[in-house]
Amino acid sequence: MKDLRDSYIWDEKRKILTYEEMKIKGLRLLGHDMRKTQKGSMKQHYHKNAMEITYVVQGMRTYSVGSEDYFASGGEAYVTFIDEPHSVGTKSQGFGEYFWIQIEFDDAEGFLGLASPLDRIMYDRLRGLDARKIKLSKQHARILERCMDGFVNGNEWERSGSHILFLNFINELLENEKHGKNEPSSDIKLAIDYINKNVYNNIEFEDLAKASGLSVSGLKHKFGEQVGMPPMQFLNYTKVEEAKRLIESGMKFNEISERLGFSSNSHFASVFRKIMSISPSEYKSRLENMGGISNNI
Repeated sequence: MKDLRDSYIWDEKRKILTYEEMKIKGLRLLGHDMRKTQKGSMKQHYHKNAMEITYVVQGMRTYSVGSEDYFASGGEAYVTFIDEPHSVGTKSQGFGEYFWIQIEFDDAEGFLGLASPLDRIMYDRLRGLDARKIKLSKQHARILERCMDGFVNGNEWERSGSHILFLNFINELLENEKHGKNEPSSDIKLAIDYINKNVYNNIEFEDLAKASGLSVSGLKHKFGEQVGMPPMQFLNYTKVEEAKRLIESGMKFNEISERLGFSSNSHFASVFRKIMSISPSEYKSRLENMGGISNNI
């Protein structure tokens, strides 16, 4: 299994800074991806003596750890623990924007550019982080964007400011984790559960509002704030995830479209392409090339 390490890149859609550009002890990598096309999945790998924190600004990222699957949507940071084997993108993963950070734990002295005793305090606090997902806000994306620009384009004063911005981001991440802000509220959980249990049914805003005990306007606002996308977009992600499973089972597209409640085959194809950035036919072809389609049609 590979210890995956990215190299420096700086273009319009993808930016990666390594220790060589930032010179902050323990900060192995800081990246920003803004590509609007489907990303391929990443096979199982790990980051030696390092944790990875991925902050999804918009869209959805999916992770597999052992037999468990996780997703992180807009406004959530997902944590891969130290030396933890994982794969990325094995389930729905369309266009989006995200930042990712890799932090090494080789030595506590001078950790993240801090002096004693703060270096050891931060080292122990991050090493003890045990939350999978942590809620953040869109302002954190702008903080990281300014941070990266300062490291690359700034003078010494601006680079120092980038260092402070990064530490502020980490501090707020830890504060949000400590105060339990990483889970949706009980009413939004009810709406999510309703979607998962009724993926084959036609779901309207009123159905979700009733299930959650919120008004329609309250549901729209609260769902988007906590989940990072509107309720109907989350519903489409869920339907596409189920559609992928049905394609893998060998079911025909028109049957899938009808079973999942799409108004037409073209509507199904449109929603699938919007989320996956490829059509159902292209997805099926990829599976066939990998031998991933059932013969039990």
